[in-house]
Amino acid sequence: MPRSVGPRVRGLTTVRVTADELAGLVPESARLVADLPAGSEVVVWQLGESELMVFPTGVSVSCGDGLVTVEVPVRCDQIPDRTAVSVTFAVGSRRRPAGLVMATSDRPVGPDVVLAVWSDAVVAFAHEVLVHLTQRLAARHGDDPSGRARIPASIVSLPGGLLIGTMARHTIRWASL
Repeated sequence: MPRSVGPRVRGLTTVRVTADELAGLVPESARLVADLPAGSEVVVWQLGESELMVFPTGVSVSCGDGLVTVEVPVRCDQIPDRTAVSVTFAVGSRRRPAGLVMATSDRPVGPDVVLAVWSDAVVAFAHEVLVHLTQRLAARHGDDPSGRARIPASIVSLPGGLLIGTMARHTIRWASL
């Protein structure tokens, strides 16, 4: 279970998530992002004549100093054995907090035959998995004063895990015109 660490700053609470905890949480986030029914392990993406088998329950995350790498297992006719496409995101580090800002390179790392067609889709999927994961972790950390689940405010990657900053949702009141 993620645990709270560090001081509260203006309602911000930090949750530490170890690599072992991530290993248990990431496949479920990937399955939900892929809209895959429980018990299923593969989804087939189609684009024109191209198809790519994606294995959401095999998705994994590794953490370094300010870097999170999402490994997405895939397979296609040109590559009969499962292989992985790696998408590395630059996020906050202890020395350089960055809120929820994430950046990645133009192209992930993987087989050229896969990336020629599926590069953008794999990056988008990996990004959504990471965002969904932070949302789940923030929500599991507790409710805000109004009883709604907390939301992510920051992500910091360290060797061996993540620090997720959580905060209360803002109540917006719309003025009548």
